[in-house]
Amino acid sequence: MRKYMIPLSVGAAMLLAVTTAGSAQAAQGNSDWRYLDCTSSGAQGELGYRWYSKGTTGEVDLELTALDIDSDGHHPEVRFVSRNYPGTIKYWSWHSYDGGAGSGRAWYTTAQSSEGLYAIGIQVANVEGSEILTYKTCWVIESA
Repeated sequence: MRKYMIPLSVGAAMLLAVTTAGSAQAAQGNSDWRYLDCTSSGAQGELGYRWYSKGTTGEVDLELTALDIDSDGHHPEVRFVSRNYPGTIKYWSWHSYDGGAGSGRAWYTTAQSSEGLYAIGIQVANVEGSEILTYKTCWVIESA
């Protein structure tokens, strides 16, 4: 799994979110990036993905973004979540950003499972030290 970090301002991230607004829908083998936003009290996460289709055993490109949207003294963390066959949820590693309110960071990586990725999503948390104060999990909804 390869990882890259890119600092972002909330303004740039919000612009990206506005230009890609709408429901997150995946197409079979789609090379276009799709986005899903998820917010939990003071922290916002965004999952970008491509090459995802329900049940794929192929590699999926991912962009995980953590944004600190509140001057509350806490920091955001994000992680990729997936549901494999036969329905087991896998919680991938957390990515933490502590650069302060009004900014964030993106990580680029990939995910793959020999058991298939039947659902993908993002979990975002507002954290103080090592204690998770609030969190939310959001899942990609495919069109029928």
